[in-house]
Parts: sequence; C-alpha cells; structure tokens
Amino acid sequence: MIREDIKKLNRPHWAGLLARVEKIESGYVNLDRNENQDEVLCGHIQKAIKHFLDLSSSMKYEDYYRYYEIFADYYNTTMDNILITGGCDEAIRLTFEATLDKSKKFLTISPTYRGSVTNAIDLTDNIIECSEDEDDITASIEQHRPDVFYICSPNNPSGKVYSAKFLDYICGAYPNMTVLIDNTYRHFCTEDYFELCNYENCLLAFSYSKSWGLAGARLGILQGHANTISEITKIRPIMSVSSITLRLAEYLHKHHYIVEKSLERNREGIEFAHKYFSNCKIYSEPTINHVVFEPTEDIISRLDSQKILYGKAPEFSSTAIRLTTLPKDQFEKLICLNTSK
Repeated sequence: MIREDIKKLNRPHWAGLLARVEKIESGYVNLDRNENQDEVLCGHIQKAIKHFLDLSSSMKYEDYYRYYEIFADYYNTTMDNILITGGCDEAIRLTFEATLDKSKKFLTISPTYRGSVTNAIDLTDNIIECSEDEDDITASIEQHRPDVFYICSPNNPSGKVYSAKFLDYICGAYPNMTVLIDNTYRHFCTEDYFELCNYENCLLAFSYSKSWGLAGARLGILQGHANTISEITKIRPIMSVSSITLRLAEYLHKHHYIVEKSLERNREGIEFAHKYFSNCKIYSEPTINHVVFEPTEDIISRLDSQKILYGKAPEFSSTAIRLTTLPKDQFEKLICLNTSK
C-alpha cells in the first residue's frame, strides 16, 4: 500500500499538464522551461542523434567507465570526485536521500528552484526557508542549525549569484552541515565553485540541460570530495543514464566549440531581452537564461498572438511572467518585436 505521507504530497497531476501539451502540439512555442533552443546547436545535436541511433551498440548497456574519464578530464578532477546522474534533479535527489530523514532539518532560500523543495518534502518534516540575502542565510543557519543547506547559484528564478568567498565561509564554518550548490546555470556567470568540493560537506550539482542543450536527454554531474561521492554512489541507480545520452555528451565534449558558440549567442540573447524589456519592471538578473518581468497588456497580446507559452512568476508578483531567452536573431524573429528599441 502507498505510504500515507506520500498521499499527502502535492505534485503536478497529468490532468493539469494536459492543456500545456495540447497547446504545444497545436503549434505553440514553449518558452517556459529555460531550455537552450539555439537552432544551430539543435541542428548539431539532431545530426548526432541520427548517427548514434544507427549504431547497434546504442541498444546495449553502456560502459560508464570511459565517460567518467571524459568528464573528470573536462572538469579537471578525478573520477572519484564525480557521479554521473540522470539530470541535475537526480543529483539533488540522491544527495537528499543520503543526508535527510524525518528528524533532519533542511534549509533553502526563497524564491528558488522548487524542485529542490519537492525532492526534500517527502524526506523530512523540517523544511526552513529564508530570503536570498546573505546575512539572512547566515542568521538562519545560526538559528536553526540545519543538517542540509541547498542553494542555487545563479539562483532560479532570480539569477542572484553568490560569491565563492561567501559559500567557502559557509562550508568551512559549518562542517556538520551538508551544503549542496545547484550550479546548473554556471555558464551564465563568472563565479567558480569547483574548489569548494575540497570540503567533505560540500557538493556541486550541475546539468547538461541549459548551456549544453540536452534537457530531454537528462544528464547531470554531482561533484564533491571523494569520500562523500563514494557514499552517495552506494544508492545510485545502476543504469539511470542512457547510452545515447552519454554519446551525445561525448560528442559535445569533443566538439566543445559548438557549445561555446551557442553560449555566446545565448548570452547575447539574454542581454538583448533585458534591454528590450527595460521599460518594464525586471525582477531577474542577466545571469540566467530567462527574464522575469511585469508585462504590459501589449506584450501579453503579442505573446498570445504569436502562440508563445510563458511561465507565471508568483514569487515576485501576481502578474509577473517568466520568458526563456533565445539567441537574438531567433528572439526577434519569433516574437516579432520592434528591434528599433
């Protein structure tokens, strides 16, 4: 029988997602998921997928070992310091499963990526939230003494970036608290947190969904101290990442210039979107591939007429929306904006 505590959880139901699916199938463009929709990058990935699907070895279980070598080399670390996961969500979930139980305290900032709270809410009854302010974070840690602290940087949805110096202080000052840094949007800022993985209580999670364009392929990395990764590996599903996903990642690593060019185009698109909506109240920083703002009636009309799906952002206001950014040329073409601004 299903556990009673699970029955009480509030998760999205298929019926609530049906309207969105129907819109996408009828021709709507989804700009509500922060996916990398760079057409040039997508073209390269599509060609690679066709190639790998033609390989009979794609129908067999993959040898993970060589991919650990590839990823460890790219991230300038060792194989013992990383764990390959099915997206960043699995990295987050595994960390929480290894560190939380009903008696443990979980701290996160608000607003932040709600998937983190969703992953924690069925593992502990002690969920604490504080503001994004660094002083408030430190005060909350001092007051509540949490067992696990999840922080997203750049933060989704605000784009707030925390300095490596601040997070270094947190990891060092509270060695008995697990610090999980969700660094999914790391390519859109200049802060580098890799050195923090020298702390046994610090873990760094990142994804191939945004800058790498592999959102649907589901690939993530959990990086940390070898002792910590070794323990979490014990509860990892044996085969949670497909051979095709791993081959796509290998292809992009070998042709990394493709990803770098896509990042350049996306950064330009982020800057352009912020300039275009500068007459609106903007809530997010240009360190994440979406813009959160207060739309005018004309903007909403444009988006609706162009069949563009956008997200609501109730964390900021009842009328704020979130719009995934695109390379500048795609942004102009899709939304038909007045580019004279």
